[in-house]
Amino acid sequence: KGPMSCPLLTVASAASLIIGAAPRRWRTTPTAGTSAAPLIIGANALPRRALFALLPAALAMPGVPAPAYASGGATAGKTTSIPRAKVRYYGRMSQVLNAYRELGKVIASGDAAAIKKAGKAFWSSSEEAPAEELKSAGYLLAVAFKIDSKIPPDKIPAVKDYKKMMGGVEKLKAAVSSGKAADAAKAYAASTDFLNLYLDAVELPAIGDSRYDNPDTACFFQCGEEAR
Repeated sequence: KGPMSCPLLTVASAASLIIGAAPRRWRTTPTAGTSAAPLIIGANALPRRALFALLPAALAMPGVPAPAYASGGATAGKTTSIPRAKVRYYGRMSQVLNAYRELGKVIASGDAAAIKKAGKAFWSSSEEAPAEELKSAGYLLAVAFKIDSKIPPDKIPAVKDYKKMMGGVEKLKAAVSSGKAADAAKAYAASTDFLNLYLDAVELPAIGDSRYDNPDTACFFQCGEEAR
């Protein structure tokens, strides 16, 4: 007959449902000193509107930790406190990576003229060009993996991999501009190695994943097998 424990979803758990994460289950823990039994809550037990309402209250509760999200992507187990930022930039990156794959197909053809033409499109001066998007969205996505606000961006592992990746892309640009198909193919292979390291750091599939076939696919954040 003592005070009853009111089970609450954690902020991260509620957020994961709101943004469309795969169904999960949570085990609540009773407040210390009470006899209330732990409660298992199914992911579909509450509508999303109710979950939106839960977030402000959960954030205001004393002792509730800052939201942290466990990855379900290519490197499951990592955490980040900025899940919404990740989702925002994943959509932009999907278009860039589709364009990168298309560039690779042209390079594989060995047609020097076609390679130079494809290179001009990929590295055009437009702000929406794939290379420009990779530079901007790729960096912002890497910064979204900052776990501690005290860590400067250059110290974030994902940002370090981003810089290596961009270095490889710049060498690829020079090789493509030269018009030599063999050099372009070699540079593309080296660039892809750095790109895959970066993709792993930001919890995206490797460049060979079929989900990049569709430039409008942004389902890389907690996607289930049905999205593959």
